[in-house]
Amino acid sequence: MMKVTERAANYVQALHQELGEEGFLRIRIKSECCNQYQYSFSLALSPQDGDVTEEISGITVLVNQADWRYMKDIKVDVVDGEFIVHNPHPLLSL
Repeated sequence: MMKVTERAANYVQALHQELGEEGFLRIRIKSECCNQYQYSFSLALSPQDGDVTEEISGITVLVNQADWRYMKDIKVDVVDGEFIVHNPHPLLSL
C-alpha cells in the first residue's frame, strides 16, 4: 500500500491552498535509472481516464494504471520543499 507522510500531505494541501484550487497529487514514473525509478510529481485538477485514485493521508493521489504496480509500496515524503520517494523494491539488473 502506498504511503504519504503527514508532512507531504500537508505540503500538497498548502500548495493547493496557495493556488486557490482543490485537486490531486499526480505521481508518475518518468524513467528507470541506476537501479531506481525516477518520479515526477504534479498537481492535477481532475483524474484522467485510466488513473488509479487513492485517498491517502487526507489527500487524493492519482497514478497512471500502467505505473501503479511499481508504486504500490512506495512512501512519499517532502524534505526542504522537494518530494522524495522511498521504494523498497529497487530495479534489479540481470
